[in-house]
Amino acid sequence: WLEISNLHLEKTSVVTPETVREFRRYRVQTKKVAKRTANNDITNLHTIFSWAVREKLMAESPADYSRKSGRVKLYRVTNGEPETYTEEEYQGLVEAAAVKGDILIRDMIVVFAGTGMRFQELSHLVPASLKWDTQVPLVEIRARGEWSPKQHDEVKLIPMLPEVQEVLRRRNDEASGGYLFTNRAGNLIADNKTRERLKRLFPAVGIDENRRLHWHSWRRYFVKRCVGAGVSVNVLMEWTGHDTVAMCLEYARTNLNDRFKEFGKVLESGENMGKPKNKPR
Repeated sequence: WLEISNLHLEKTSVVTPETVREFRRYRVQTKKVAKRTANNDITNLHTIFSWAVREKLMAESPADYSRKSGRVKLYRVTNGEPETYTEEEYQGLVEAAAVKGDILIRDMIVVFAGTGMRFQELSHLVPASLKWDTQVPLVEIRARGEWSPKQHDEVKLIPMLPEVQEVLRRRNDEASGGYLFTNRAGNLIADNKTRERLKRLFPAVGIDENRRLHWHSWRRYFVKRCVGAGVSVNVLMEWTGHDTVAMCLEYARTNLNDRFKEFGKVLESGENMGKPKNKPR
């Protein structure tokens, strides 16, 4: 790249963040390497430059990508539009699971879609996690025994939709004080095994098995549902446990067709919005 760019860099001290950014663009745009590979290039350069800084051979690393002071931003690697389930697929999967007699998977779909919980949060639910004596029954996610949520001191209170209440009341009555969701042996459910059972339902609903759908996709489904219903982001963050507004909104991203539909609502509801009330004289 140095030969092609005609840059004569004889000393690392003359390398700047812009030089690093140019190199990164060359790797991605000209050499067509994956963005993740280009990120690794910058990471490796920063490692070498950081050693030079420590040895007092340089004042600072021009490939610094640290969150606080970094002047070179790593590429954000995405896989296109985020995958999630549609309302029709939700209804179809619930029905398909019931027809097959797989009540565990049916109930998991209902609770995931209606709460946005993570897998480990659902799998560790116990009767004490359910708060029935509030105006709206709540699911309490917090550390219990040897298990803790993503953040050890995190406490979340998620309101139960009617369909979630039905599932959890029934499982609460059958749990005998243990976990609400268990396998046939009465032990903790496993992510991979239950996901396999979920995917066996896909053909009956017309879902392409190559789509990147899994249990965590219901978390995105729940966030999009709440955002579409007008739930404020700060309240939604309390329910889901997202650390930042940006992360919460990332889960609420929609595909291009959905965005056009949303814009259609603006056109319909505010056809005359923004037009001057009086004609200019």
